[in-house]
Amino acid sequence: TRHTAMVEIKGEISSDSEASAELVVSALRSAFEDSGAQAVVLLINSPGGSPVQAGIINDEIRRLKAKHDKPVYAVVE
Repeated sequence: TRHTAMVEIKGEISSDSEASAELVVSALRSAFEDSGAQAVVLLINSPGGSPVQAGIINDEIRRLKAKHDKPVYAVVE
């Protein structure tokens, strides 16, 4: 059924955390590739972190958004 996918980014963005680029990109790919998802919401509660890790996440969001033509919304806590 139609729904909105949500990806949670929680904590410091770094290679050895819950908010690592590897884990976030995997969740993003699942959300965008879900045929029922009409949009993707990023629920972000992060103080920031590694510019390299954040850059990887940003690049993947842009690539997936263009590929799947789904809107992306960010909710920052």
